[in-house]
Amino acid sequence: MIDVVEISVILPVYNSEHYLKDCVYSILNQTFSNFELIIIDDCSNDKSISIIESFSDKRIRFFKKESNTGYIESLSWGIKEAKGTYIARMDADDLCNPFRFEKQLDFLKSNPDVVLCGTDAEIIGANFDFGYPEEYEK
Repeated sequence: MIDVVEISVILPVYNSEHYLKDCVYSILNQTFSNFELIIIDDCSNDKSISIIESFSDKRIRFFKKESNTGYIESLSWGIKEAKGTYIARMDADDLCNPFRFEKQLDFLKSNPDVVLCGTDAEIIGANFDFGYPEEYEK
């Protein structure tokens, strides 16, 4: 683990086996690498836990809740555990543009009066799955 973490990525998970692997890969394959990924499982009863445990990246910090207390409680847990200067939020059924953290961090550092930034989304496929655009500005 990096001593000083710049970004803490909070990823609440509950029964997300169909999207989770791609989601985590999209986070771990960012062009910016000084982050921790805090995954909070809210008592999933599908294959989510085994998918998370299949990753061996040292940036991942995995927490399993003892009772299903919901999404907001999972986010709060992640915020309490965060060590980064900045916090990024991620949903288990989303994908990150590979430049997301790099671009957002550059923007925030260049605009110190801004305290929050977000991203755009694109629908992928006929099932209305969301992701990032194929063409993106570098």
